[in-house]
Amino acid sequence: MKKHVLLLTSIAALISGCATPVANFETLSQTATRDAALADDSALELLQRSEALAVDAKQKKLSYFAPAHAETAQYWLDKSQALSAKGKPSGEVKSAAMTSIRTWEAGLQARENALKTLKPAFDHQQVLREIHTNDYYPEDNRQLNERLTQLIRMLEADKQQEANKEQRNLLVDMHDLEVRVVEFVQLQAIKDDLAKLKTENADELSPISWQTAQSALKQAQALIAKTPRATGAIAKATEGAKRAAAHARVIADLTQEILTAKDADAEALALRMERWLYQISVALKHDDIRYLSMPEQAKRYAAAVEELQR
Repeated sequence: MKKHVLLLTSIAALISGCATPVANFETLSQTATRDAALADDSALELLQRSEALAVDAKQKKLSYFAPAHAETAQYWLDKSQALSAKGKPSGEVKSAAMTSIRTWEAGLQARENALKTLKPAFDHQQVLREIHTNDYYPEDNRQLNERLTQLIRMLEADKQQEANKEQRNLLVDMHDLEVRVVEFVQLQAIKDDLAKLKTENADELSPISWQTAQSALKQAQALIAKTPRATGAIAKATEGAKRAAAHARVIADLTQEILTAKDADAEALALRMERWLYQISVALKHDDIRYLSMPEQAKRYAAAVEELQR
């Protein structure tokens, strides 16, 4: 039996070159050989059990969750089928089939461990899919997925503590990428508008409005960085930043017009502003009070609106 176990271990180390060797395969193969010798099942029954496990493993994507186990188990299933087809002794067939069975079972157990241990990472991966991360940052998304795959390989190789530590790092980077995607989707247009205003010297022409818009943008960014899934609050903050940026544009444009107006155009500009207030007066059916200062006109029109709302 010892020679048989050594043979199993040697073959397992040679097959399927790129896969990580099955952890503790020597112990597994020893157990399988002993179980085969003691089993009441026939060689055909063990073959059928292994074939059924192969179907189950395929449905559960074992080649992703435990590729070393999947390759090794498939190798021993193929081996047992070949031995049976050649009419080899039942003991040889049963030993190979049982090795395949025990490897399938160990692989499925490794899959369950990966799903349980890495649940936070798998859940976060699903969130990244739902916000279409790959459309915005495909290379970063690919790297995160590759790191998650490496964590699965660590667990299959019984490196539990190392996988736990690396998962914590991965979750931090997943959060950062989620924040970047949400910020891009929600705020990029606003950032572009403010960048354009900056090139037009809005920060100098209308510094108060400019700083207000910048503050609104930073508040939205801070909210997204802290809670990127708070969709309602983010929508509200985004709308506030959008309006602040639009207001900065209005004030910057008007400031620029005033600063560049010729002396002859100054009165026309003042009368145009007065007409804006007068349109409100007409809508309210208010007395003509254009002889008053514009701040006073605005105050009285506001009072008239409040009176209508009572």
